[in-house]
Amino acid sequence: MRRGLIDGESQVTTQMVNIAYDTPRWGKLRGMVGAGVGAASFDYDIQYDVGATPGAPAGGSIGPIINIPTSTSGRLAYQLMIGGQYELSPSWELTAELRYLWGDDHKIERFNQTTGALDSVLDAKYESSAVTFGARHRF
Repeated sequence: MRRGLIDGESQVTTQMVNIAYDTPRWGKLRGMVGAGVGAASFDYDIQYDVGATPGAPAGGSIGPIINIPTSTSGRLAYQLMIGGQYELSPSWELTAELRYLWGDDHKIERFNQTTGALDSVLDAKYESSAVTFGARHRF
């Protein structure tokens, strides 16, 4: 069965405490590894049509409208980091870093807007990764 997104967004907010270790230099290169733990909040505001008809204008539904208006806070979050720096000069470095973040499983509630009843409660997982590149200047 097709599902059509009507409107929606999700937002994840984390507050982390990280510990990182910079390795000794190998010529012009230096590595970094780290880990962190903290708190996460997950906010969902999603509405979709369970039986969306392909190509139909809004309202071309054959199924119920589902709302997911769930907010969950105080969940544990974890982070792993790995990266490196390349020395361009004694005061300038190029940096690259990979961060992988995941949060504890949490529940989201799906409400059937058509009937006004709780449709289901689902287990949800959150994972994200980010790659950053930058330059560092030492004064």
